[in-house]
Amino acid sequence: MARDKVGRFARLKARRAIIDGLIASHRGRVVNTAADSVVADFASAVDAVQCAVAVQTAIATENARAVADGRGARGITDVTLSAPHEPGLNRFTWGWSSLGAEFLQHLDDGTP
Repeated sequence: MARDKVGRFARLKARRAIIDGLIASHRGRVVNTAADSVVADFASAVDAVQCAVAVQTAIATENARAVADGRGARGITDVTLSAPHEPGLNRFTWGWSSLGAEFLQHLDDGTP
């Protein structure tokens, strides 16, 4: 980060704008932030999961654009959901597909 603090901060702000907009559009509100993390509250678990999928998609798209533009941005977006729910209730209609193993730079043993 020391090489391009201004550029990195600008990219973080741009991604936060995307995330904040998606949270609001999914009936959510930002409760707290710290560094590059965001804690949000949603009207329902369905809204939370749909927002999480939208965030993953939007950030992946933005990262791909940055690489294509030569800005070289690469990042990992992790969404953790925790909320009370009704047992046996499943209203989610989306699917997922694996993108393969990811190796994290900050782990010495190369754990995927």
